Amino acid sequence: RATSVPVMINVINLNDNQPRFSTAVYSASVNESAAVNSVVAQVRCTDADMPSAAQAATYQISSGNAAGLYSLNMTTGIVSVSQSLVGQPVSTILTIVCSDLGPGQSLSATADLGILIVSENMNAPVFTQKYYNVTISEAAVLGSQVAVVMANDSDSAGAATGIQYSIVQGNSGNKFLLDPSTGNLTIHSSLDRELVQDYLLVVRASDSQLESSESFVAVTVGDVNDVTPVVTPRVAIAAAFSQTVSLPHRLARFACSDRDLNPTLTLSFNTRNVTVLSSFNIASNGEVTLTRTVAAGSYQLPVQCSDGLRVGTASLSVTINPGALVVPQFVQSNYPIPLIENQLVSSAFVTVSLQGSPAAGTYKFSLVSGNGGGQFDLNERTGELFQ
Repeated sequence: RATSVPVMINVINLNDNQPRFSTAVYSASVNESAAVNSVVAQVRCTDADMPSAAQAATYQISSGNAAGLYSLNMTTGIVSVSQSLVGQPVSTILTIVCSDLGPGQSLSATADLGILIVSENMNAPVFTQKYYNVTISEAAVLGSQVAVVMANDSDSAGAATGIQYSIVQGNSGNKFLLDPSTGNLTIHSSLDRELVQDYLLVVRASDSQLESSESFVAVTVGDVNDVTPVVTPRVAIAAAFSQTVSLPHRLARFACSDRDLNPTLTLSFNTRNVTVLSSFNIASNGEVTLTRTVAAGSYQLPVQCSDGLRVGTASLSVTINPGALVVPQFVQSNYPIPLIENQLVSSAFVTVSLQGSPAAGTYKFSLVSGNGGGQFDLNERTGELFQ
């Protein structure tokens, strides 16, 4: 016969996941005549922790709102107009932070919200896209095309005739060049993903009447394997030791790093020396050990770290001294201990010891004579003598 009962297991939530926005960059537009409290956009972030953690997320504007044009509902993520937009800059980039409230340490994430203020003047050029999202390899040569932006002007029956293009924000390091006539965006200076991974450009289209509109170009720099791994320390010297050292014997530890994206790194010895390869070992965590007894002398171990294409190097110097036979010496040549006849001693009644207190495990004690009746017992590790 059998029966069953339900068992409820309650898994306690930990705040171990960072909030995530639905996208890293948002874009929105708002008419310059929009009334105060008009909704501009809504940002959202989620949290892989239990719903209670996600519901506790709060939003705030960390930068880009110095003029106070916009307000952000800290609970809903709704961005609204907080004052008149007439005569204000056409474009704004707000950086928004989403933070959870624990439990424990608060975690956060950031996203950018690009806002375009739409002029009531219908004759201003209008971009065919409010937002351009492109990826370009960091190995792309100068002059490579990144994107083509395009705007139309209703004054010229929808054609782009007479429109001039320019980059007005975000071109740090002058990395990009925008052809003022064609809207062709190209690389002007070498890119390096390990230094800057993303650019958010604000581009402007202006007509002959100086009416203009703006759009965003988000450029993601793609990674290539162009960085050589670095091994630290570059030069290591292991403390000299005896040939009779206990094995395995730890010598040093190396670390390998690579600023490329998600590299697969492998540490190894860069040698064909049979003695090195058979007697020394380098683990995946970079720890180098001696695993077999070798001849006394000096050894140079060349260490390398490879990412599959490029190799970083280091070296380890090892000095092994000749082993010497050491004869252990007792502290006393004899130990006179009086015992009472027919009285059993339950604990050790004497402990013999060696001069110099050698390391445990390098010696052992034994009874070699005088114990014919088996009345005594000697602990081979501690030297304690029992009845």
